[in-house]
Amino acid sequence: MAILIEHFAGVGKSLEKSVEAYNRAVGSLETRVLPAARRFPELDSGSGKPIPGLDPIVQTPRVLVSRSGAEGADEVAG
Repeated sequence: MAILIEHFAGVGKSLEKSVEAYNRAVGSLETRVLPAARRFPELDSGSGKPIPGLDPIVQTPRVLVSRSGAEGADEVAG
């Protein structure tokens, strides 16, 4: 069971890092690429479709907590 919990903790950390990377990429896209891309219609370029925005992900993975009731039960971050 301890190994399974370690796996879940690893998955949680990976999800958190993935969300951080996604949010950095969205921020970069919004500040560096989309302002120029939104000027395409002025240049008679592009598909004519409006360019939608992307929302950052604000949820974080749930923290896995040992609830065994045993003395010294530790919280496992995830």
